[in-house]
Amino acid sequence: MARALYGPEGFYRRPGAGPAAHFRTSAHNPVFAEVVGRLLLDVDARLGTPERLDFVDMAAGRGELAAGVARWLAAADPDAARRLR
Repeated sequence: MARALYGPEGFYRRPGAGPAAHFRTSAHNPVFAEVVGRLLLDVDARLGTPERLDFVDMAAGRGELAAGVARWLAAADPDAARRLR
């Protein structure tokens, strides 16, 4: 397996390839961001729509989940998006 992946002709030795180029998690999927956004709106309503809506993205990566949630929220509920921190 190691040779097939990392050997001279291996999968990850091809130009432009590498483990990061082929690794995706649910945090990268816009549908997951929408689901988290909907949950955030539910929590927001239960909290009585506070002035500041705090959201912490604890996922590993480059913040794709937080960015996706913010994009979805901007379209779905501009007021909540304005309060998002």
